[in-house]
Amino acid sequence: MGKFDGWLICSDFDGTIYVDKALSDENCAAVRYFQENGGKFTFASGRFVSMFDDFCDRIVPGAPIAGLNGAVIAEPCGGRVLYRGGIERSEAVRFAFRALERYEGAQNVILYRDDSSIKVKKGEAVPPGIDDLPDMLAKISLTVDADESDGIFADMTARAAGKYSVSRSWKRGIEFNSPSDTKGKAALRIKEMVGATHLV
Repeated sequence: MGKFDGWLICSDFDGTIYVDKALSDENCAAVRYFQENGGKFTFASGRFVSMFDDFCDRIVPGAPIAGLNGAVIAEPCGGRVLYRGGIERSEAVRFAFRALERYEGAQNVILYRDDSSIKVKKGEAVPPGIDDLPDMLAKISLTVDADESDGIFADMTARAAGKYSVSRSWKRGIEFNSPSDTKGKAALRIKEMVGATHLV
């Protein structure tokens, strides 16, 4: 029996445990101590799940990882996908493209599959491959000028009310997902998957 039995820590990544483009020795040691004493540790991030494979030499999550703001949950270190959510492609793409045209400070739209993305820049032709996207997209993001980000974020949040969950993983990136696929909802799904009694 470990003193952290039943506990799950689900951490954001960039700017939380990954700071200045590094995982500190102190953070890695703290995670190992927590895991060695019965706790389960993992990530909930806007990144692709596969990107965490690059860090398995430093931290090996003891629970499934949530990526793309909760739209994908997969076993760590190259494991299988356990949950796949998303937003309906055609309606969401129309919403995103209207936003790209509506806001002067909008620069591009990025459409996400589970493991790759397509960028559409304002004023440029739609790149090939957009018709090959799946019917359900993991998420969509709009890249905007930093000085206009707050206003665009507020307006998009109002326009998306009830339809999409709108968030920002970084100042210039406004992302939208299904309301069922947020980092918080993903953390609760992972808690259920691993049978944890406490979630942080």
